[in-house]
Amino acid sequence: MLYSSPMQSPRAFVGRWVGQTMGRVAPAHVWEVFDRGHFLEIRTRWEGQGAAHALRGRGLDAERFEIVGLEAIFTATLVDPHHFVIPGWDTNDTRGFQGPEYDVTFSRPGLAELMARQIWEQARPKLTRPRPSPNPPGLRFLTGGLRRKRR
Repeated sequence: MLYSSPMQSPRAFVGRWVGQTMGRVAPAHVWEVFDRGHFLEIRTRWEGQGAAHALRGRGLDAERFEIVGLEAIFTATLVDPHHFVIPGWDTNDTRGFQGPEYDVTFSRPGLAELMARQIWEQARPKLTRPRPSPNPPGLRFLTGGLRRKRR
């Protein structure tokens, strides 16, 4: 494990994060993570875009959660209290499945963002690479929107 603390749980991921694609110029990944008990709800959007999509993350332990995508299972690993990395997260699906996939380092907004590349370089040898998804072809990965509970 890269970061270990007995008081940590998947709740360490709760809050706002800004993701930087490593090795490619891309808009920032803006995430808001919520603890929903049995899963993490992730509201994600690209920097400069208003529309958000919802993802679900399944906690593995205090330092990791995974997202089951259309073709791969991605593991997010907490490196320290201000950073986590998802190998292969910036996929080539928006580039017509041409070209490589890139790792993304997520940082708490502010000064932690300045350390994203250094954190990634130190952590990447120990990270879990994406693995094939068990999902049948055509299963939806991102939802079109979020519903709020009625009050």
